[in-house]
Amino acid sequence: MDKETIYIKNLLVVLNKKSNEDKLRINLYTIMITAILSQKVFEKNSDIPKFISKLNINYKDYVYRSRTLIVARMIREIESSDKNKLLFFVSELKKLLFESNNDNSNVKKNSSQTKSANNNSADDILSQFGRD
Repeated sequence: MDKETIYIKNLLVVLNKKSNEDKLRINLYTIMITAILSQKVFEKNSDIPKFISKLNINYKDYVYRSRTLIVARMIREIESSDKNKLLFFVSELKKLLFESNNDNSNVKKNSSQTKSANNNSADDILSQFGRD
């Protein structure tokens, strides 16, 4: 897992219903921009429309050809959203980043049967934060 993904996951964990609207908005700018521009989260531009449609947002096809154009549109969307919609964005981002990571880790666990069986949770934490 790369540093960008860890950073945005840490920001997402802190956000909840008790966060004020300005804090939600500012952190969502950071999280959404980083997620959309990251090729670890969305490998292809064609993966982004599926996520955007889960947010109940639809853009014309030409928008999805450029990640920077998608970012610009999402910034406008976040800027004009109320607190409930911002919380909805946070919940969808959590589903995307945490559930997709669990699916990917299950695939990696099945494919990496050659690793030693004596790994423990401390090894997992160290590998998650880039320490070998």
